[in-house]
This record gives sequence, C-alpha cells and structure tokens, in this order.
Amino acid sequence: MNKYLELGLFLAATACFSAFWGLSVEKMASGRIVSRLALRLMGFIRAPLDKIRFFVIWFAYILIGLLGTAACCVIFGISFCPSLFFGWDTLLFTVAGFILQLEISSVILLICSVFKSDTNWYRIISEINWVKVSFNLPRKIRVLYPTSSALFEELFFRCSVFLVLVTHFNWVPLPVSMLIVTFLFIIEQVVCTQKFKQAVAISAGAVAISLAGCLMIAVTGSILPAIICHELYVVFYLKK
Repeated sequence: MNKYLELGLFLAATACFSAFWGLSVEKMASGRIVSRLALRLMGFIRAPLDKIRFFVIWFAYILIGLLGTAACCVIFGISFCPSLFFGWDTLLFTVAGFILQLEISSVILLICSVFKSDTNWYRIISEINWVKVSFNLPRKIRVLYPTSSALFEELFFRCSVFLVLVTHFNWVPLPVSMLIVTFLFIIEQVVCTQKFKQAVAISAGAVAISLAGCLMIAVTGSILPAIICHELYVVFYLKK
C-alpha cells in the first residue's frame, strides 16, 4: 500500500475514533440505554439511579479508550514495555514537562484574554458537564474520575497513536507527528464541550498536555513522564 494512503487511512480512523470517544459521554448521558441498564443494576446495587448511571458512563468511557488502545497496539505491533523505565533524569523531565504544560496553557489563555479581558477561564472550565459531575462526587473518589480518564487518554493518544507515528510512519517529521496527535486530542476534548469559550479553554489544555507529552516521550523514550504530567495537570486544575 502507498505510504501516504496508509497514513491517510490511519489518520481518518483515529480522527473518527477520537470524535466518537469524546461524544460517547454526552450521548450516553442523554440516551435511554444507560438509564435502562442502571435500572437493572439497581436490583443488585443499593445506590441512587443517577449515581449508577454515572458509574456506567465512567466505566464505558474507560473501556472505549482501552479498546482503541488495544486495537492500535495489535494492528501496528506497539508494546509499552520498552518505554516504561523511569530514572532520575526522567524525573527531572517530568517536572519540566509539568511546568511546560502550565506555561503553554497559560500563554494561550492569556492571548485569548487580550480580546476579552474579563473572561474567567476557571469558571468556564468548571461549567463543562463532565467537570461539573466531578464536583458532585464524594470527596474520596472525586479525583479518580478525571485522573483515570487522563490515564486512558494518554495510553491512546501519546502512548499508542504517537508511537505508531514515530515508528511505523517514521518518515513523517517529528514536529508534524506531535501536531497530528495534538489535533486528534483536541477533537476528542472539544466534542465534550457545550459552548465556544469552553472549547477554547479545553483546547488550550489539550495543546499543552499533548505537545509537552509528545516532547517528553521523544526526549526520554519513556511514556511515564507524559502520563504523570497529564495526571498532575488534571489534579492541579481540579483543586482550583
């Protein structure tokens, strides 16, 4: 197969999956299938209907990401094992990567604020449906919802798609591969928003997380810094 055609098919498939994965949360939240399943589970679980529905949607989101990651790894023969090492130099890059993520997202939002200076980006992010849900969860498990989602997002976008691009499609320049992964991640994140400003705010975070994550994998050869930095980024803004 022509290498450009193969790359085009891969990008089309990953773009469709990214959009589907992001939309799955909204669709499941408003669909009847999840509600019916939750009603059935109420016969076995002593919990309110809304709480059961949430856990079903949470599990489904993680499962979809896991299936996408597994499919990508099987088709292209990607293995995480060689890239799971973590040393002192990797730790330093992790700290630097987290700072870089914060700086990139802050600069993007600062530039956006030039056009509308009274914008409260923290409030806008907190009004996104999936973020609001996390605030209503019990304190003991509140952090698990976004951090588990972040883990599987990293496994698919940076640890699978990016590794496929830099190994199987190694003729693509590294900066282009980083931008491709970032664009795919933005798609997955933006379709979960309801307003334009929410899309801008979540895109700023997606750009920061993706560019810094891809850069750390390329420099260290380990996927752990990208995963850890994404988790820290989510916890940082969740605490705010």
